[in-house]
Amino acid sequence: MTFSTGIPVSKLQQSEREKLLYLEEVLHKRVVGQDPAVRSVAEAIQRSRAGLSDPRRPIASFMFMGPTGVGKTELAKALASYLFNTEEALVRIDMSEYMEKHAVSRLIGAPPAHGDVFNAFLQILEDGRVTDSQGRTVSFTNTVIIMTSNVGSQYILNSDEDTPKDLTYETIKQRVMEAARALERVQARIADRKIKLQVTDSAVQLLGNLVYDPNYGARPVKRVIQQNIENELAKGILRGEFKDEDTILVDTELTAFANGQLPQQKLIFKKLDNDSNTQSTGTEEALSSTV
Repeated sequence: MTFSTGIPVSKLQQSEREKLLYLEEVLHKRVVGQDPAVRSVAEAIQRSRAGLSDPRRPIASFMFMGPTGVGKTELAKALASYLFNTEEALVRIDMSEYMEKHAVSRLIGAPPAHGDVFNAFLQILEDGRVTDSQGRTVSFTNTVIIMTSNVGSQYILNSDEDTPKDLTYETIKQRVMEAARALERVQARIADRKIKLQVTDSAVQLLGNLVYDPNYGARPVKRVIQQNIENELAKGILRGEFKDEDTILVDTELTAFANGQLPQQKLIFKKLDNDSNTQSTGTEEALSSTV
């Protein structure tokens, strides 16, 4: 299966759409539990097939960390089997064989090359490409990269109590502006399909609130945009709800009072008529007012 971004929805077979929409359930048939990991993998594939992933980087890159036997490698095998119909499509590299810096020559050739294997990973994950000592360039833009480690979860969640939990105003403002720029990048990607994205002030303010958390400071804005905007757009495209040349309005609404829980704001996506007079908002200005 060949992955490429910007594929018109009309070229996606109906059976393939259904497979992508139920990818999470398919992976769960082999991987018990691990809901967040399985969901993240499935959503990354859905974004790629809907044309919303960054075309200059790999489809997705993950780091699965935890004790032995929790399903890290099994999830990688299940994904390879789903995408390429065989587990043999999974390329495995045992990092214990590259503990010495010069051992990277076994991957991409002897000098002149990288002196440290992790520098090679930086180039692959950031630029989606790597060049060997013979000058041959390999593209990783259509790959899923999964790194695994046996580090226990108790080490993952350790935090330094001396680390200040509150960020300064300027730092918070900078992160919120990054969220605005991330929204603009989403709009630019779907513009190739002539799909217009309009975001209301209330939606931008809600995203601004999601970006900042008093306990963790400013969470990675890219992940917030992916989870709340790109994932829903991708699913709507795959379901056939959003098509080329559509105008999509991102707004908010209050959830109903239920089970003793107060109503909360949530994002909603509406397809507007082509003659709609709804105006798109200035995302950076609205996010700035949120700060």
